[in-house]
Formats: sequence, structure tokens, C-alpha cells
Amino acid sequence: REQDRIEAEKREQDRIEAEKREQDRIEAEKREQERIEAEKREQEQKRIEAGKREQDRIEAEKREQERIEAEKREQEQKRIEAGKREQDRIEAEKREQDRIEAEKREQ
Repeated sequence: REQDRIEAEKREQDRIEAEKREQDRIEAEKREQERIEAEKREQEQKRIEAGKREQDRIEAEKREQERIEAEKREQEQKRIEAGKREQDRIEAEKREQDRIEAEKREQ
């Protein structure tokens, strides 16, 4: 009878230890799963940030390209205006020359 009680106590102790080991295994699995999920979130965050940096780079490149194009248009406009002024000057000189020659002919 005493032997039965001791064996029953040992079986109960073994059952409690087996339950604890199972609980520890479940908690370890849960921690591992949480670690994996955290790593996934971190990777996704890094991917999003890299995408944002790439988008910012593209937008900065586009702004720079637009600035260069605007500068080219401005330079072209200045060139055209300078050409018009030169043309106007030449035409005014010619009119003055024509006027002078007309005066000479009248005299």
C-alpha cells in the first residue's frame, strides 16, 4: 500500500513535470513565432522605407530635370530676345542710313 502511494505520487510528479515541459515548449514556440513576426515587420518596414527613399530620389531627379529644362527655356528665350533686339537695331540703322541717303539726294 505504501509502495502504491509512492508510485502514485511519482506518477503525479512525472505528470506535473511533463505538463511543465509541454508548457515550456509551447511558450518557446510562441516566443519564436513572435520573433519571426517581429522580423517580418522589420523587413517590411525596411522595404517600405527603401521604397520611399527611391521615390524621393526619383522625385528629386525629376525636379532637377525640370529645373534644367526651365533654365534651357529661359536661355533660349533670352537668345531669341537678344536676336530680336539685334534685328531691330539693324533695321533702325538701315532706316537711318536710308534717311541720310534720301537727304543727300534731296540736296
